[in-house]
Amino acid sequence: MHLTLESYLRALREGSPAEVLYRRVHTHLLETCEVCAAEWQGGDGAPVVALPAARLRDPDPAEYDVPEAWLVTQHQVDRQKARRSRRREAARLARVDLTRLLRLPTERWRERVTGARTRYRSRALAELMIAECRQRVRSHPRQAVLLAELVSAVLAWTISRPELTWAPPLLLRAEAQRANALRVAGDLPAADGAFRALRADLARHPVEDPLLGAELDSLEASLRIGQRAFPEAEALLARAAAAYRRGADRDGEARTSIQLANLLQALGRPEEVLPHLDRAASLIDAEKEPFLYASTVTGRVNVLCDLDRAGEAARLLSLHAAAYADCGDAFIDHLYRFLRGRVALGAGGHAEAERHFQASRDAFLELGRDYDAILTSLYLADALLAAGKLAELRDLAAELVPLFRARGVARETLAALRLLAQAAAAETLTAAVLQDVRRRLEGAPAARPD
Repeated sequence: MHLTLESYLRALREGSPAEVLYRRVHTHLLETCEVCAAEWQGGDGAPVVALPAARLRDPDPAEYDVPEAWLVTQHQVDRQKARRSRRREAARLARVDLTRLLRLPTERWRERVTGARTRYRSRALAELMIAECRQRVRSHPRQAVLLAELVSAVLAWTISRPELTWAPPLLLRAEAQRANALRVAGDLPAADGAFRALRADLARHPVEDPLLGAELDSLEASLRIGQRAFPEAEALLARAAAAYRRGADRDGEARTSIQLANLLQALGRPEEVLPHLDRAASLIDAEKEPFLYASTVTGRVNVLCDLDRAGEAARLLSLHAAAYADCGDAFIDHLYRFLRGRVALGAGGHAEAERHFQASRDAFLELGRDYDAILTSLYLADALLAAGKLAELRDLAAELVPLFRARGVARETLAALRLLAQAAAAETLTAAVLQDVRRRLEGAPAARPD
């Protein structure tokens, strides 16, 4: 089918999907050029280049209300304009609802949503809540858990509407974000239970959405790294990376590269980490995704410190200081201070490192990021040990177990902290003992694309 002037004019008319023209141009190219067709098919019948799915799909009559893509009437254009207007209004109301909800104390969130009769029930609100959950998980993981849990209440009315095929993927995405928020908050057993329940649900009700599957694999891989279930994490990351490449999702591919770097770091292979972080940085638009880009810097600074290349780490952190400031995120601010502590410790600035580690540890506790606080405490212990402050070190080690027991961290974590306290009390605490405790706890370095 040739493309005519009328084809282009129809694509320019308001309400006619431009993706249709994109599809027809591509299809016509493959029909008329044997070389292009051969390159596209790759010799085995499967496309070797993954273009954005939205641009390659045929028009959905339910969405555009056109039985034939080029037979667009004024009535159909008007209906599409009305549909767009309704969507804009739904998005506006969803923003109002979410703003009102977030102004309330967290203990009143569920009451407000479940007690509403007509508001707090839209698809647009569910999507906004999931996006907000992803934002809050870094600085307020417990709030992120609550937000993700509320999505099921917002979409409860869809259970009796099986024709609403958009609802199950949204509910799955919300549950995955809830599980990830539990991980970030340090409750690894609860996160593990949530992911296992999610996988069981997917087995019963599969969802045909490769990018959703990649997102779930990526989030679960972070948990498996934290649990030191490395083969499982590696398999999940490989599957996620392949799906992101097929879907031409550069940010998703960058995330999996960062996670693979985390995995290699946890496996004690820091010399292999930098190429993966450099590749991730090359895939990211730093202006659009400042947090994701800052994650690549954090990973590189951490591994350079692990390789005793503190000078390079200091220069890299200084060069990219603006990347942390651009995030406008409390967690990122405190993470930057933690990294300054690592650089100072590597350069022999024990007092400066102690100040930075103490401040960032207290901030992580306030944010509810217990595991980050624990790992920072171990670096603080390193600084005290290097400075010869043994009395302060004993006090720090003694307070860790009761502090984190009160916050409900896992028993395995408390057991590792007891080893630290016992060694400090017996005056047998060495850098090697600290490193052993850290290995027991540190499923991934401080940089994680949450």
